[in-house]
Amino acid sequence: MTIREIQDGDEVFFAKYARAEDVAECLSVSKCPLEEHIAFSRKHSVESYCLVDEKNRPLALYGVIKEKDFYGVWLLTTVFVEEYKLSFMKEVRNRVKIWYNKYGPLYVITDLRYKRAVKLNEWAGFKRIGEVVKINGLDFGVFCCVGSKI
Repeated sequence: MTIREIQDGDEVFFAKYARAEDVAECLSVSKCPLEEHIAFSRKHSVESYCLVDEKNRPLALYGVIKEKDFYGVWLLTTVFVEEYKLSFMKEVRNRVKIWYNKYGPLYVITDLRYKRAVKLNEWAGFKRIGEVVKINGLDFGVFCCVGSKI
């Protein structure tokens, strides 16, 4: 696995091979096509990357966005990430640590139906804070990483 900048065309590949849970989470926020979600996230990110396999297939797209006084992280995965699960999880934890050391507390909002994402958040050092947030009638959790577990 290698890390590179997100390139034009990654959105199209990603939309074709996205994990169903990632698609559902994006669609629960907005009915925009997945390619538009990715383009928006990429455009508004302070940093964004693509984790690829030896065939240059995107496994995950991720980044950090500055929103007013806080930094929010985003992550989307393709079905190919399953082939590299352990390496992927290590990369997520490492990236969270790097970003925490660079930006301070990090936040992520996650669709609570997406159990694997909730577990990954917790494993990477995020803790759920506050009450459930309703977005288009669905329950989302706000998670914060303050560096104590990473």
